[in-house]
Amino acid sequence: MTTQELLDFFDLIQDKYGTPYFTDDEKLVFLNNAVLEFINSKFPDTESDRERSDVEINWNSLQDIWPLIFTVSDLAMSTSGIITKADLDTALQTISGDAGASVYKLLNVEMRKGGNRYPIKVVRHNDKSAFEQNYFKKPSLEQPRYTLENGSLQIRPTDLIGKVAVSVVKSPKELALSPSIVNPELPRSVKNQIVAIGLEFAGIASRDDVLKTMLAMNKQS
Repeated sequence: MTTQELLDFFDLIQDKYGTPYFTDDEKLVFLNNAVLEFINSKFPDTESDRERSDVEINWNSLQDIWPLIFTVSDLAMSTSGIITKADLDTALQTISGDAGASVYKLLNVEMRKGGNRYPIKVVRHNDKSAFEQNYFKKPSLEQPRYTLENGSLQIRPTDLIGKVAVSVVKSPKELALSPSIVNPELPRSVKNQIVAIGLEFAGIASRDDVLKTMLAMNKQS
């Protein structure tokens, strides 16, 4: 799937509604926002949507964005137990080969020591003090916890021996035609959904209506 294919498909579906045409730059704004919206839909806020679309539960959702999922490892925290977003971004740029890569979503954080792996669970800020007083939830070397503070992961307790590994979703590259072509990083199988969201952002039709139009076109072909 290329950026030009997305633009051409956008035009094809748009023509079915008889709406005024947009410039390529305008369509790229809609499509880039559509890519982000599509990724966000894989992390639903409501329990009712989780089984249908949550990337951690639904196998199809995982495959929809798997090219953007990476695990950065061998991260060392500071003496204050901090791993900065800059640390994550730098490691992600190395492993992904994308010099402009940045972390979009966190999936998993774990401590690795020798052959042992310990999950580092996130703690809500208003639970920090309560967990410190709870024997079963108090952060320990084998049960570390982290919070998100000041653009960093704050891990408790500090462990300078173990290394931290973080599974993340990489921010997608912005689609472009110039000065150089930047094609989508998502699989071809999500083309219809990306274009449908883009057309919805353009105010042409609702996402569901566009997908119905696409389905009808497929039946006719």
